[in-house]
Amino acid sequence: MSRPPFDPSRDADAIVIGASAGGVEALQALLSSLPAGFPVPVAVVLHLPRDRPSTIHELLARHCALPVSEALDKQPFHTGVVLAPPDYHLLIEPDRHLALSVEPARWSAIKDKLDAVGVEYLLESKTSIYLS
Repeated sequence: MSRPPFDPSRDADAIVIGASAGGVEALQALLSSLPAGFPVPVAVVLHLPRDRPSTIHELLARHCALPVSEALDKQPFHTGVVLAPPDYHLLIEPDRHLALSVEPARWSAIKDKLDAVGVEYLLESKTSIYLS
């Protein structure tokens, strides 16, 4: 028995994405495929250098029909694409607000690969993940 096609408005509260700095091109391709009015907010954590400001949200905005911004602590998380600032973990709180953190990584099995990425925090703050 096959599963029905993924419907973001029915099957997801949020789309969460984690990538290294080398994943920017794939992220551009993915975000450019999302239509204006996409009903589910998107949270992105990229492994970016901490020693300089990032303009990646501006670069991605040029390829995306949705609003793209750098996440702010306690910002409501309802629409568009938000990116974690460099060297921050990003969490989605139960009340659908974002939280930024600089706490050490908690998932030791992936700590070496994702320590500065913060993906483990983002995924930990969600209750389910749809894989297709």
